[in-house]
Amino acid sequence: MEIRESKMGEITVLQVTERLDNKTSRTLGQDLEERLKGQGRQFIIDLSELEFINSAGIRTLVTLEKRLSGAEGSLVLCGLDPQVREVFEVSGLSWLFSIVDSRATAMKTLGLPSLGPLSELAERLLTEPGSGHPLTTSPANSAPGIAALARVAEQLLASGAVGSPADSE
Repeated sequence: MEIRESKMGEITVLQVTERLDNKTSRTLGQDLEERLKGQGRQFIIDLSELEFINSAGIRTLVTLEKRLSGAEGSLVLCGLDPQVREVFEVSGLSWLFSIVDSRATAMKTLGLPSLGPLSELAERLLTEPGSGHPLTTSPANSAPGIAALARVAEQLLASGAVGSPADSE
């Protein structure tokens, strides 16, 4: 398991990869405990690269949700693949969480300004696992950096300073 962190203002975005099971959930739980000692009370947990979760992993997320709701915090889960989503549904705990499809939707859920449609598309393409884009494998691949890049691209296209690919045909 790997945990990648980025910040979007007061929101902490955690990308959890590979497996969240008996062994790795303890590591995530300790990591989250440390983060809760700080000021941040709004979390997005991106599970788009999570391949497996069991009851120990769900228990860690339930604990975080309960701690945050008691401290006027927020937790949004995003990017669940069908198998991971099914574990939440079968366990009967999907109702406990705010579960959305993408980081962009998670940010909107937590009250961040909406990205325009081109920005959302650029963000999705740049963060999509396996897209082969250099930004998806770069350490500089942070949610704020990608969102900023997507906004600049949208502004350039909207202003006409840069032609769209369709314009060159």
